[in-house]
Amino acid sequence: MELGGLYKKIVKNNLPFYMAIEVTTSCNQNCLHCYNIRDRKDEISFSQIRRAFKEASDLGALFLSVTGGEPLIREDIWDILDCAVKLNYATLLYTNGILIGPAEARRLKKIGIYWVDITILGASSETHDRITCLPGSFDLSMRAIKLLRENDIGVAVKTPALRENFSELAELKKKISSMGLMHIISPVVYPKDDGDEAPLRHRLTDEQMRDYYRFYEPASRINPFGEFSCDLGRVMLAISAKGDVHPCLCVPYSVGNISKDSLCSLWENSLGFKYIRESSQVPYESFSKCDDKWWCFRCEGLAWGEKRSMFVADSESCRMAKIRKEVDLEGKKKEKD
Repeated sequence: MELGGLYKKIVKNNLPFYMAIEVTTSCNQNCLHCYNIRDRKDEISFSQIRRAFKEASDLGALFLSVTGGEPLIREDIWDILDCAVKLNYATLLYTNGILIGPAEARRLKKIGIYWVDITILGASSETHDRITCLPGSFDLSMRAIKLLRENDIGVAVKTPALRENFSELAELKKKISSMGLMHIISPVVYPKDDGDEAPLRHRLTDEQMRDYYRFYEPASRINPFGEFSCDLGRVMLAISAKGDVHPCLCVPYSVGNISKDSLCSLWENSLGFKYIRESSQVPYESFSKCDDKWWCFRCEGLAWGEKRSMFVADSESCRMAKIRKEVDLEGKKKEKD
C-alpha cells in the first residue's frame, strides 16, 4: 500500500500514530522566543509517563517525541527513554544538547534512541548564545551533534528563523549541509502559553519573510485545492508537563488529564477530541472566501495563541499567506518574462 493511502486510512480511522510528551518545563537555556513560561516548573511523574506510554501504545501509537523544556534535565530521563524504546516506539528526543557528553551519547545509542533533534540558533556562537541567553551554549550544542554522529545516532538540526538570526541563515544552512544533516527551518513563533506576546517581537519582518520564501522555503500553492486539515487530534496527541492531554503541544487546549483520565478513554470518547475532529474538517467561512487560501497553511497553534480558539483566522497565518502568494507570483512572472 502506498504511503499516501496508508496515511489516509490512519486519518480516517483516527489512529494516534504519533504522540508528543513534554516531560518538564524546566530548561537550562532562556531563549528569547520560547513559548514556555520561565518561572513555571511543571514535571509529570514517571509513573504517569509510563502509563501514558502503555495506553498510547495500546491505541496504536508508533512514533514518540520526548520534549520539554529540556528533557535531559530530569534525573530519570534514561528510565523514560528506556521505557519508550522497550514499548517499541520510534523515539525522538528533542533537546538543546548541552548535557550530552561522550557518556550520554553512548547511553542514547545503547538505549536505542531513534532520532535526536537539536536546535541551533545561529551560524556563530555570538548569535546563538545571545538568543539562548547562555554563554557557551553554541559550542556545547555543536559538540552534542558531533558526539551523536560518532555514535551513529540520527540527528537533525532545527532552526527557528528569527529577526536576530536571519542574516546568518544562509551560512548556517551551508554549514549544516556540509555535515550531511537534515536542516529544518521554520519562521513560526508562538506567544507564551499564558498569552504573553513577548516572543512575537522576534518574528521575521515582512521583508525578511519575503526573503525566507525566496531562499529557504520556495513559495508555492501549498494548498492546491483550497482546503485545509491539520490532523491534530486525529493522528496525533500530546501530553503536557502538567499531565494535560492536548491535540498538539502548540495548542494547549486540554481534553483531560492523565492523572485522573484514561488516555484511551479520552482519545475515543472525549467531547474535546470529538469537537476537534468535526471542526477541523469544515473550513471556516472566512478561509473559504479568502483569495489567499491557496497559499495558506493555517496553524491552529497560532490561532489558539492569538485568539484562544482553534478554528478561526489568525493574523500571522494571514500575513504569511499574503507574503507567500506575493513571492510565488513574483517568481512565476520572472519565469514568464
